[in-house]
This record gives sequence, structure tokens and C-alpha cells, in this order.
Amino acid sequence: MKTTNMVGMALGVVALGAGLLGAGYAASAGPQAAAYTSSIQTKDNDREEKGEHHGERGEAARLAPLTKIDLARATSAAISQVPGTVLSAALENENGNVVYSVAIKTPANEIKDVKVDAGNAAVLHVGPGGSDHEEDD
Repeated sequence: MKTTNMVGMALGVVALGAGLLGAGYAASAGPQAAAYTSSIQTKDNDREEKGEHHGERGEAARLAPLTKIDLARATSAAISQVPGTVLSAALENENGNVVYSVAIKTPANEIKDVKVDAGNAAVLHVGPGGSDHEEDD
């Protein structure tokens, strides 16, 4: 009876491990929804999926008429939340949320990506910045 219980427990552990690995893979496999909601919403058009490659400038030009604050106010809001040096700032559609994404280099030499609501200048999210901002130094 002990052998049967041990085999059952071992299979349960293997199944649990496989489930956890699968969940981790599923979480990293596709785009994730933003953990915030901005005051300005738009369609989440993935132009790359449709074969359209107009770049960030095209997206920013399309989103600009929707905004209620300018880039200067967005960067000011970001710096007030995360002190440092602004490396880059851009207007973006993040999963249907119209936000300014502001990359800031902190005094501790960390890169932070600050999402600022393009409608009311509220800081919606602060996360680690990517390596794509290093070229803007």
C-alpha cells in the first residue's frame, strides 16, 4: 500500500510540475493585457499581424488627436514619479490604452519604463525598461 501511495504522489508531483511549466509558458507566449486602464481607449490594432509596418511615428500620428496632454506634461509627470534622466518618450497604444511611454534612467543607473495616461497625466505603471532605450543616450 505504501508503494501505491508513493507512486501516486510521485505522479501528482510530476503532473503539478508540468502544469506549472505549462502555465509559465502560456503566460510568456503571447502579448499580455496591460495591468492598467487609461482614460483614453482605442482599438488595439496589431498592424504587424496585418502586414502593415508604418512604425512608431505612424502610430503616434494616428493617436495624437486623441490625447489631452502633450509630451512635455507627460514627461514631467513621469519624472515626478521616477526621478532621473529621460532617455526617450513616445505616444503609444498599449493594448488599447493611449499612453505616453517614458524611459527614465534613475540615479541608480536603472532604466524604468513609465506609462503616463495621455488623457489626464496620471502615472499608470512603472516597470523595468528594455534594452531598446540604450541607443537613445
